[in-house]
Amino acid sequence: MESVLIPVCQDEGAVVVSGGTVAGVMSLLGRTVAELGSQVTLVGVAPHNRLLGHGAHDDDAEAAAREPHHRVIRTDGDTWGSEASTLVRLAERIAPRRGVVVVVLGGGLGTLREIKLAVQRRWPVLLLTGVGGASDDVAAALQLVVHEEGKDTES
Repeated sequence: MESVLIPVCQDEGAVVVSGGTVAGVMSLLGRTVAELGSQVTLVGVAPHNRLLGHGAHDDDAEAAAREPHHRVIRTDGDTWGSEASTLVRLAERIAPRRGVVVVVLGGGLGTLREIKLAVQRRWPVLLLTGVGGASDDVAAALQLVVHEEGKDTES
């Protein structure tokens, strides 16, 4: 984040669209942008009924707080992942000419939906692995496919 991702985003004038909560990578992203004093714009997209202080109740174990360095857009929906199509459409509108690159580090079911939507649009997807979650799962599945295809060609 600190030495590569944020500086590249700053140099390219990128707008980073994510889930915008204090969970995992999104929280790290917000803290890093703030600590570096970066001018990178962070936009979060999250379901209203999953955000603490908005539609979610304090006793909701699946709720999350907004990440304070993101501008957050709240969507309809009661489940994590329901915001995936809005997140992808927003990225599409923000960068129609410059293009979109999807960077995946960890993630869950919502991330898998976002990857599927990105692939359908033929956007490049960069899987950063080694932390578990969707990025590792997809990378492992792709390696298995490549390995299996290699067996077919050797026979």
